[in-house]
Amino acid sequence: MAGIPTLPDIQGLTSELAEAARYRNNPAGYMIERLKAQLKIFQRKISDDAEVGIMVAGNAGTFHLRQISVSNPDMLIFDGIDQDGRTMQLFQHHSQLSVMLVEVPKIEDQPYRIGFTT
Repeated sequence: MAGIPTLPDIQGLTSELAEAARYRNNPAGYMIERLKAQLKIFQRKISDDAEVGIMVAGNAGTFHLRQISVSNPDMLIFDGIDQDGRTMQLFQHHSQLSVMLVEVPKIEDQPYRIGFTT
């Protein structure tokens, strides 16, 4: 019969709906996935003598980025080190995300690269 969805069609639709609900219920999780993709691209562009730094819009400070994590449903957490070696942590609501990735001189023998396991 034409027009009646098959079981694979229904399963695919169910999967799409579940994914849409996951993004709607955890927007910070969705945002971190997008940030990871952009970070990977950015890291490919910088030299071996540099690493990724982050600058928050409206703030003159820059720090060496070490990790990005999420506190669902709405918060992104940026961990890093400033120029003086102090540990830094930035909390940013997903709806107000405005960060700039910048190339900064490495602070150790090997440049730090952000890696993602997921």
